[in-house]
Amino acid sequence: MADTLANLSCDIIIPAYQNETTLPLTLKALEAQTIPSPWQVRVLIADDGSTDRTAAVANQFTHRRKLNLAVIAGKHAGAAAARNQALSQAQAALVFFLGADIILCPGSLAAHLNWHQHHPAPSLGALGFVGWDPRLKPSPLMEWSIHGGPQNDYDSLLGKAFADPKHYFYGSHLSLKRSFLQNDQFSPVFSSYGWEDLELGRRLAAKGLKLRVLTEARALHHHFYRPSSFIKRQYLSGRALVIYQSLYPREQLISPPKRTRRVKYGIIKFSGLYTILSLIVENFQSKINSPFVFSILSITAFWRGIWQNKLKNIQQ
Repeated sequence: MADTLANLSCDIIIPAYQNETTLPLTLKALEAQTIPSPWQVRVLIADDGSTDRTAAVANQFTHRRKLNLAVIAGKHAGAAAARNQALSQAQAALVFFLGADIILCPGSLAAHLNWHQHHPAPSLGALGFVGWDPRLKPSPLMEWSIHGGPQNDYDSLLGKAFADPKHYFYGSHLSLKRSFLQNDQFSPVFSSYGWEDLELGRRLAAKGLKLRVLTEARALHHHFYRPSSFIKRQYLSGRALVIYQSLYPREQLISPPKRTRRVKYGIIKFSGLYTILSLIVENFQSKINSPFVFSILSITAFWRGIWQNKLKNIQQ
């Protein structure tokens, strides 16, 4: 086990797609971070073939003195491919994965750097916390999604020292040693939303990765989800889970619901009730606060993604 890191350097990897609005907030927050001496930090923006001004915005920050920033252009192939492009150019001892809509709170970067400096073992990584940016005025649906819903489950980590990488390798705010990654990358089979980070976490957990819960490293998620975009997210997550399951045929990653529940969700979907609930929540999102309704919409969209992708694979 190494007593020290090879060098005190960190590459911050940010995959970006259509993030012209949020990326400046993310980068300005990075500019405001305190970097402990003698750490050297570089930011790698992997533009995933954006058609808006994401690349132009990122390039503007290459001329600012506060950030050592490089922009990597690529074709649109998903967050996994974008992160891999940046990883291929990473040279630092530490790799820090950050989302293009994640705003680091003051002191968060220093918390990661200091922790790794004092815990240099290659198998030790660190997971920071992420919550909604209150300036967005999160809707009841958004709040439910992180407190019992399907969004990243930080609540269950409160009071815990370590997180299982198979379930908490969240690519939006996480750091680990590049030497531990070696040739491991995000699987390119994930070209849409969901599961690419947790799948890599599963492989790294098998190699012995331990993920420290870094409670002092906090960040804000600046992404407002309308009910329609939340439902689409759940649908894509279900589709991606089928791909994830195909990589591990001997493990049960998809737990089939009981027959009664399948019938219930089928009735909800095909009776039109699902559409009605979706429209009600979409049009009255600030007033509807029903975990039951949110759960119906979330799970039905999720299983619709699973079933449709399974059927497509069977037909092929």
